[in-house]
Amino acid sequence: MKTKPTMIRPRWSRFAGPAVILLAATVAVAPQLLRGNSCGHDFDFHLVSWFDALNSWRHGIPYPHWAPSANFGAGEPRFIFYPPLTWMLGAALGLVLPWTMVPIALTFLLLASTGLATRALARQALADAPSTLAGCAAIFSGYALYTAYERTAFGELSGGFWIPLLLLFALRDRASSGSLAKRVLDGSTVPLALVLAGAWLSNAPLGVMGCYLLAAVALAAALVAKSWAPILRAFLAAALGIALVALYLLPAAWQQRWADLRQATDDPGEMIENSWLFARHANPLLELHDQELQKVSIIAVIMIAVALGGLLVCWWRGSLSAYRRWWVPLALIPLAILFLQFPLSLPVWNLLPKLRFLQFPWRWLVALEAPMAIFFAAAVWPGKSRSRWHRQAAATLCAI
Repeated sequence: MKTKPTMIRPRWSRFAGPAVILLAATVAVAPQLLRGNSCGHDFDFHLVSWFDALNSWRHGIPYPHWAPSANFGAGEPRFIFYPPLTWMLGAALGLVLPWTMVPIALTFLLLASTGLATRALARQALADAPSTLAGCAAIFSGYALYTAYERTAFGELSGGFWIPLLLLFALRDRASSGSLAKRVLDGSTVPLALVLAGAWLSNAPLGVMGCYLLAAVALAAALVAKSWAPILRAFLAAALGIALVALYLLPAAWQQRWADLRQATDDPGEMIENSWLFARHANPLLELHDQELQKVSIIAVIMIAVALGGLLVCWWRGSLSAYRRWWVPLALIPLAILFLQFPLSLPVWNLLPKLRFLQFPWRWLVALEAPMAIFFAAAVWPGKSRSRWHRQAAATLCAI
């Protein structure tokens, strides 16, 4: 009996998807390459931090705690409280690149990482081509570009990379037919801990979001799979991840008594109650705050609509029948984020420890980038049975 020959993919094809994502990241930073750096809200803060960190390195201090340039030369213990990964990466890039290129290079690296991580998450359920589309969609999601250009918040921009990896290792099930111990220790626990540690070392609000997202996703996956394995894996990874960042967290926790942290939650422009979706205020001090809130509210509505619309299309096409344990937790993310944008969610913000330090409910949009991109790609990508018109329409939409 003759067997049907299998198609052998060319070796170069495995690099096609990552190459497309790198090209997409290049397009995303092209305005900066042509017009110069985008000096967003946090640009000065990050730039001066890179200068001070590099200056400390040149004086033999590998992990500085004091930033001498702040407060008109009086300095401040900035590096104790601000996680080290992004300011160290910016300072390292300053060693090899002109300073005018450092913010552009860092933006490119973080956006490209966002696309590649989203593609890796999508590959758990989708083919290579729609997974690559999902990676590109994550790069061009409204919040990623808003964070890169309007805010230049490099620490938070790294969340586009850490969050998809957190979802990848939290939902992966390599030993579905094995014992409970094998399902927990299937090779995902240590990478999940490293990802959670990376989130904390990049941005403190991102670390808080990562912990709560991990807990929620693990609980949803456990209910769907009717197994304790996702919860036990999340618990072990969280404990190990927090232990790995003790070098940063312990000094920050010990010395926070010398800082006025209430500023971060009690300032009118940074209170959760003043940043609900499309909120407007009579206080003239909140005029600029409301202008930014209008922009990001539009972005939030569009992203949530795309995510839920793609989810409905996938459900109608029957794409969600397989990998149910994987799809359901992802499908709950846009619904949960939508709930957190309204005053009805205020008890949640008040009850959960440290959640108010996120300051803005729309910060959760960083956790929506990957699910939105995956549902979008799964919805628009034509199946094998689709007509030529469907394929041409999908190709046009992907190109746009």
